[in-house]
Amino acid sequence: MNELIRKNVFAFVKKEPVYFFTMTLIAAIMFAFNSMLFLPDIQELCEQSFTMDVLLLISTGIIVLVNVWLIHYIMEYMLKNRSKEFAIYMLIGTRKKDIFLLFCRETCYQSGVSWLIGLAVGWLIQQILMDIFYHLFRIEYKIKANFSFFCVIFSFVVYTVCYVGALISIRKHFMKLNIAALLKEKRKTELVDNGKISIFHKCRFNLLLLKNNRLFLYRTVTSKFKTMKKLLFITVLLLSCSLICSTIAMFYTDYQNVQIDVEFPFSLMIYHDDITMDFHKEKELLNDNHIGMSSEHEYVVYRNSSQSVRIWLYTHLNYFSDLWKENDYNINQKILNDNPDCDVYYKYNTFMQLSDYNKLREMLGLPEKKLKSDKYIFQVKYRISDELTSGLFKKDIVVGNKKLQLSEICTDDFEQNGHNGADYIIVVPDDVIGSLKPYYTVYAMQTKESIPINVAEQLRDINTETDNFKYGSNHNILYTSPVLMKTEIENSLKSAILAIMFPFAYISLVFLCATMAVLSIRLLSDSKDYRYRYMILAKLGMKQSDITYLIHQQLALNYLFPAVVAFGIGGIISLHINRIMIHGVGMYVWDIKYLILSLLWISVIYLVYYILTDILFRRNIFMNM
Repeated sequence: MNELIRKNVFAFVKKEPVYFFTMTLIAAIMFAFNSMLFLPDIQELCEQSFTMDVLLLISTGIIVLVNVWLIHYIMEYMLKNRSKEFAIYMLIGTRKKDIFLLFCRETCYQSGVSWLIGLAVGWLIQQILMDIFYHLFRIEYKIKANFSFFCVIFSFVVYTVCYVGALISIRKHFMKLNIAALLKEKRKTELVDNGKISIFHKCRFNLLLLKNNRLFLYRTVTSKFKTMKKLLFITVLLLSCSLICSTIAMFYTDYQNVQIDVEFPFSLMIYHDDITMDFHKEKELLNDNHIGMSSEHEYVVYRNSSQSVRIWLYTHLNYFSDLWKENDYNINQKILNDNPDCDVYYKYNTFMQLSDYNKLREMLGLPEKKLKSDKYIFQVKYRISDELTSGLFKKDIVVGNKKLQLSEICTDDFEQNGHNGADYIIVVPDDVIGSLKPYYTVYAMQTKESIPINVAEQLRDINTETDNFKYGSNHNILYTSPVLMKTEIENSLKSAILAIMFPFAYISLVFLCATMAVLSIRLLSDSKDYRYRYMILAKLGMKQSDITYLIHQQLALNYLFPAVVAFGIGGIISLHINRIMIHGVGMYVWDIKYLILSLLWISVIYLVYYILTDILFRRNIFMNM
């Protein structure tokens, strides 16, 4: 019996290597991503590890459902192919229960082999994920075992649940079958859409040879669409979901690599509401912790008695549109008090003198700005710069008794989350700053190395938070505090980003592999039908090289149709999501960037499955031809 099981399993793997390859790959991906739940390095570095654990578990649940469907589909296909064999078993008196038990043992043997191989491959994928994880936190990663007994057990349980769920669903169908029903299933698999070759069909074949085989390709491809409607729908759905999840994962990968440096260009920023205070305590603390400073600057942000810019932003930015439309674009303090989440701007216009502005630009490696005595610079976040219109600058800004005109709008990265203004700051010549009132003080510093995270808490003990601190309009995940330390921000935001990025990448990979497996197996299962047609072409004088080229075209069309539909639907949704996310964070990228990146790597996997299917398909066609 064991020998029979082994022979059946090896025969199946040889006949359906695409399925075995896919289940091995899925086992590897599941092990690699689920290892994130158990590795101590992840728990220590990632502040949002609990959130990531929850999202990974939810992702695993979704993936289990897809795998159950995939395995059920393959088992149903196997039962149809082996229905004559099972009918003979019943005819000689073998109970259906024993036949199904034999089928289960074969399934367990095959799944066990694929899981063991997948475990080894999964360890390699795990090393890649760990390298990415450490790279995000700017830490060097050295390859190590990272073996977790609980991770192996968990992956085995999840993988087993997929097969058990599929076996339970297929058992109900199998136990209803009798000998006649099994033979009927066998006849269904042997039916081909050809029958006798009439003179009309022979003429049609000769006609299509004269027209570059377009008619043959059209009939070959469209004849299967009628019987594959349900499968094509599921394929398109899974491919679309895979593309959408991939673009989201790509966005968050790029966001943490780029946008954190954009939003927080300084190593350390400290806000003091009391303008009479200096920063000697903070400097002593930094010296005690041996912080390697490369540059620093202490300065004052000023104000006047006007709220013009603040009011204009409140009543013109789309971010506040729902709130102010209800009030005819009028604001007052009562409205802000009733909506504390929208009270994000300083009460008065904020100003900075040109010398301080250029010193900060020098710390960031930006070129110096020059300003005439009757001009000013409007320094604003890039994210909201597109919404600024000439209406904001029709009137001159009055500083003391002097009128200033706009020189330029500057959107360089300048940390405007409460320190250098909230969303904006007005830069004026030094000789007019005396007409303004000091508003708050700021200390900025650039360091040679990362500052230890515990220093941030010590700085907050010195600098107690104040209700006067405002951070501006934010559409995205953003860390705001009077004490901003880049190292702490990176750990906090990257943890949150990873908690989203990994689960979406996990779902995208598994959905794509499942889709490719089902599509490939269905095409290979139909190769017997196509073999008859290609035999006719050979008898009509077509060379084997021409038949091979025709097979390439046929499979390409079969793969291309669901891909075009899925990429069309998924692409539109992905572009819409990209626009919302990119606009929300103010990134300097095209909306289509993450869609293109996703299409590139998905196309690579698509091409791998196409080549594998093409090789096996031609093997089935040319066998004994």
